[in-house]
Amino acid sequence: MKMIAMPTRRQSIHGLACLAVALAGGFNRTSRADGAGFAALTTSDPRLPDPKKFTQAPLRNRIRVLLNAPVGEVWALVGDHKRLPEYTAGIERVEVVADPGTGSDIRICHFKPRDGSAVGLSLREVVRWYEPGLGYATTSEPSEDFALKNDLSLVSVFASNNGTVITWDQHFDADDLPMMRAEFDGALADMAKQLVARFGGGLIERYVDGPM
Repeated sequence: MKMIAMPTRRQSIHGLACLAVALAGGFNRTSRADGAGFAALTTSDPRLPDPKKFTQAPLRNRIRVLLNAPVGEVWALVGDHKRLPEYTAGIERVEVVADPGTGSDIRICHFKPRDGSAVGLSLREVVRWYEPGLGYATTSEPSEDFALKNDLSLVSVFASNNGTVITWDQHFDADDLPMMRAEFDGALADMAKQLVARFGGGLIERYVDGPM
């Protein structure tokens, strides 16, 4: 992704890889759910793609949550891109279209207007990997509206003894890393809070790779 000028802190949160713009929080970074049956399941699972296939940016943020529902029920929600607004407060709607050149799916997130704007911003993401019942990966197309470079979202779901573990890994580079880490941390926490409110469960891991 090309270098772009950093927007203000409030503007930057509009487009965090189709995450929520409302930073409701609700989890602290030391809390844990009962992760029984989860210890062997990590994002290094051989069924998941190597992030380096899509980006050289390191892992910056992660949220991992245990949900009290079977994988099929969780995947019916998180595996359907058009349902993203159901658990991300800042997104108004999502379109999925085919790229006529490559045939890859393009996810277009339309954000709710903010700060008195009549129309919200939109972000186009390429779906780089999609395996039903397991996960997907997206990367953003270059945009002057968003302050990210080399970003990758990797979402995965695994069955555990107690339900389903969902992990959202976020890789990216940015000129102002502390600010973007904080924006993603809040947005991911808000998303996790909404999923737990829907299915029940709790937080397993809330990771940030550096200062915010």
